[in-house]
Order: sequence, then structure tokens, then C-alpha cells
Amino acid sequence: KNSDTLSKLQKQELKADAQLLKEELKSAGEAAAQAYAACPNLNVLVGALLEGGLALMSSRCTVTPGIALKPMLAKVGCGIGDAVGKLGKKAQAREKELGEERVKVE
Repeated sequence: KNSDTLSKLQKQELKADAQLLKEELKSAGEAAAQAYAACPNLNVLVGALLEGGLALMSSRCTVTPGIALKPMLAKVGCGIGDAVGKLGKKAQAREKELGEERVKVE
């Protein structure tokens, strides 16, 4: 009976560790995406990451004069049907301006 209890506790700890790791990886991925959007130079990004981890990557990979930013908000779509399909019921309104279509999300 003690081994069953120990086994259950170990399984719970492993589950909690796996969840924590999943959250940390998601956070690291978001930080890397944000750093790459501000400084789309893999040599700088990977070098900073290897040298000092996420903290150095985030501080070193900032907006730099002469290096173009990657677009962060716009996503290319095939039309309004594509946008509504991705957004589902969140798509509230559509506006058309100078040949561009936008979807308002609330």
C-alpha cells in the first residue's frame, strides 16, 4: 500500500513538472518570437541565447537602427472567408479601405 501511495505521489509530481516545463517552454518561445520580431538576425539572437540565456537574448535583441522589423500584427490571408474561419464568432465587423480588408476583433 505504501508503494502505491508513493507511486501516485511520483506520478503527480511528474505531471506537475511536465506542466511547469510546458509553461516555461511556451514562455521561452514567446520571448524568442518577440526578440526575433524586434531583431530579425539569427546570429545575434542565437549568440545571445547561448551566451546568457533568455535574459540576455531579451535585453540584446531590441530594435536596432538599420535592421528592419518583422511585422507582428498583420497576417496574410486569402480573403475574408479565411479570416472569419480563423476567428470564428470573434469576427465582429469588416471594413474595406484602399483595396485592403480588415477584420475587427473584440
